[in-house]
Amino acid sequence: MENVVDYNLPQLSNHHTMSKLRTFLKKHFLTANTIRYRIEYRCVERAFTKIGSPIGRMLDAGAGSGEMSLRALREGHANSIVGLEPMPENFKRLKENYHTTPGTEAIQGSLDRIPLDSASFDAVLTTQVFEHIEDHESAADEVSRVIKPGGYLIFSVPHPPEIFPNDGHVRPGYTVDEVRALWEPRGFTILLTEYFFTLPTLMRLASAQRMPLNGRFLPILFADREKLLSNNERKAAQPYGILCLLKKSA
Repeated sequence: MENVVDYNLPQLSNHHTMSKLRTFLKKHFLTANTIRYRIEYRCVERAFTKIGSPIGRMLDAGAGSGEMSLRALREGHANSIVGLEPMPENFKRLKENYHTTPGTEAIQGSLDRIPLDSASFDAVLTTQVFEHIEDHESAADEVSRVIKPGGYLIFSVPHPPEIFPNDGHVRPGYTVDEVRALWEPRGFTILLTEYFFTLPTLMRLASAQRMPLNGRFLPILFADREKLLSNNERKAAQPYGILCLLKKSA
């Protein structure tokens, strides 16, 4: 699940001004979340390109602050989105971020009991969520239930080994075979696999964070050089993340 980015900025009365300021910081300042969103979203975008046409209605399951789904909506990859988020603080930020964007709806709830109708979404996007869920089988059942036959799942999780252990993770991640083992019994087929957030990227980010101001004055390209790598090169460079596009049988 996404971590909410906190830049320790003073509270502003104008939400629109605050939103614009956060957008500026995310775009230009080097932080762990800035890099993660930037690199991972390129993989999400390739999944949308593989699908080929805009999604009608999409669920962002474990939406966090809604970073990924809002960008997808604004770039025309989906016509409408519902963000589902269980964590109160993240849900508060999700509502704030969705508030000014037409075609969005924020709902508080968990993935193992999704409070939405069966077969009500053309696609589900879930990024860096399932590694937090103890009973991922129940969550997979629920995600599958709300996807229409012939619909899509964009599924992003850590890829083992876990270089920096995270107390919020109940498993170190998933290999492509483990992704297949989770979703194929539910009628899904993998169409695309992408690897991202390589060890060299993580090491450059770690070196930046040892600098004054955690290296936020550095250009983002100091850490993000993965755009120049092929997927096979990223796979060979000990990637932190894996993203799979899956299609549900009709």
